Amino acid sequence: MPNSSSHEPKFPEACMAVSRQELVGLELRVHGGEIPKDLYGHVFIMGPVGTVGSRTEGLFYPGGTGASLYNGDGMVYRIDFDQRSKVSVNSRIVKTPCYYADLETTPGSKYANLSFFNLGMGRLSPVLGLRNELNTAFLPFKFLQDENWRMLVTWDAGRPYEIDPVSLETITPIGWNREWTEQKLVWKTDPYQYVFGLNLTTAHPVFDVHTDQLFMVNWSRSLSTLQAPIIRHQINTLFKGDQIKKLEKTFRLFSQSASFLLRSESKDFVYLMCWDGSNEDIKKWQIVDSDSNSIKIEQSMHQMGLTRDYIVLMDTSFKFGIEQLIYDTVPNNQGIEDYRDILNYPQAPDTSLYLIRRADLKLDATAVKAKRVDIPREIAHFMTDYENPDGCITLHCAHNNGWDPAEWIHDYDAPADQPEKPIGHRFVGMTTGTTDINHLGKYVIEVESGQIYRKSILNDPRYTWATAIGTFNNTVPSAEHEDIYWISWGCWKELMTDFIHDLYASYKYRRIKLEEIKKISEEGKPSSLCRLNTKTMTITDGYQFPPGYFGNSPQFIPRSGSTSSATDGYILCLVLFDELKNELWIFDAAKLSNGPVCKLDHPDLKFGLTIHSTWIHSARSRVTGYYIPVEEDYITLINKQAPEVRDEIQELFQQVIYPNFSK
Repeated sequence: MPNSSSHEPKFPEACMAVSRQELVGLELRVHGGEIPKDLYGHVFIMGPVGTVGSRTEGLFYPGGTGASLYNGDGMVYRIDFDQRSKVSVNSRIVKTPCYYADLETTPGSKYANLSFFNLGMGRLSPVLGLRNELNTAFLPFKFLQDENWRMLVTWDAGRPYEIDPVSLETITPIGWNREWTEQKLVWKTDPYQYVFGLNLTTAHPVFDVHTDQLFMVNWSRSLSTLQAPIIRHQINTLFKGDQIKKLEKTFRLFSQSASFLLRSESKDFVYLMCWDGSNEDIKKWQIVDSDSNSIKIEQSMHQMGLTRDYIVLMDTSFKFGIEQLIYDTVPNNQGIEDYRDILNYPQAPDTSLYLIRRADLKLDATAVKAKRVDIPREIAHFMTDYENPDGCITLHCAHNNGWDPAEWIHDYDAPADQPEKPIGHRFVGMTTGTTDINHLGKYVIEVESGQIYRKSILNDPRYTWATAIGTFNNTVPSAEHEDIYWISWGCWKELMTDFIHDLYASYKYRRIKLEEIKKISEEGKPSSLCRLNTKTMTITDGYQFPPGYFGNSPQFIPRSGSTSSATDGYILCLVLFDELKNELWIFDAAKLSNGPVCKLDHPDLKFGLTIHSTWIHSARSRVTGYYIPVEEDYITLINKQAPEVRDEIQELFQQVIYPNFSK
């Protein structure tokens, strides 16, 4: 196993560069081993690849734009293992109606006054609305009436879309515009609804193969809920250090911001949505608390889960909302650091779950009560066992202790150890690093009482630094997870900023002092891959990537002919290193510590910072009647636009957008 203790790993700039070139049948080169003969099926990987406004056609460097790397069009990569001794890649950008609108409204174009611009984690047109960038995750699903497996692509702030698994073409949203309720943007002053609204949802909807149901959420925050964590953070910080100076600064900036903050008409709501694959309207229930008031989500609903008898909703520790956009709206960045100090806040140190009895989801009901359970420490990603014996659900998770993956490096940020020296544009946009060691957890929760019946958490100084994404053998019925593979991004000096250091200085569950974290980041903790046995709650195997290597987007691939073993297969990881090196590494899932059995690459494959992945055994063309016609879907919204722009928007749709979606 490589040992990085004697080196100072440099964060690879390959994470900051990505090609927008779409690939067709690109055959990968094999080195460092041989392709296993029992490797089969298709791996789908998702990653943001910049936007039509990116600086170059080839490589996207977001430095100086103020945008997060997560702000970009989604590129779907399909890695094909269906030809013996040959691996090929196809890729395609997810192209929704707003993608074509963005493409045709660039500066200097006919429709330039409708153009979009980067806004933190989103991309906004003041006239048309917010892009649905669909760059985060997948959901394979197959209803009883379907011949083949189908595929959703998802994002936290837009309707999921279905793509064709073979052509990778973007086909249709799930649900009409009228079936989704948007989060009102706080700065919109006119009474007209955006054509492209902000529809907050989950990047991880769930599909139950046993009941033929696909569940999603649609949620929103009121202005008071939006402001609550900001106010809490300011109260906690005002009474430290120079109180008078902090008070003056806070009131000054809040008064400057109030003129647009108070325009919001958003309300708190969470709707659970259930789709059965038919053309009928999606069934919705409002989720309420024990007093029949809507539950309130302060951060995001990045992931949801299900068991045989329950739906699991979570207020996840991935902040995604207006606060990720506001402080990038200051003209010419004047005083933007002050605005960020006031309007930003650390993620909540505890996680709220909302547990819903599936038996309560009756067709004639409009609202359903949820049981709230609070778990100490932050959670962004989790899995649930399908079975829930004796009314107890089992949840497996990664705790993002002192790490906020929704924060990114800005061009005015400085290293934690040199607050007077900017980090530099080469890492602007990258997610900031962790300020504490992370944990892996398992919780058994008794639903009716809302009590945590049994719990177990662990950390490991080799493997749990910025623990990001997990994978497992999804061909095995998830009645009970036994082995989960977690990838961690490591601890890097270049990603430890002065702002994040201060933001999490008073972190509630800190295990390692901040001064020690600084030293650890300077020495470097490598990216790593480990296998967690959930029965014993021990890490039974693992691999640390070499110094300066970044492993990401792990995906379990079952061995051909495998039956039910949670370790009988392979783990594929995307690995970035040196200046612009991109490779696919394949590990034996039962022998991670032996290192990769095979490596693949190609000079034209530049995937940068990817996110989630999935696997299906066979990719076949979509055969289904479900389709939402674009013109019918948008015509009502277009007719509601302000008179001075309505005709131009109508022309844009007729000339540019509708022709790309003619069925």
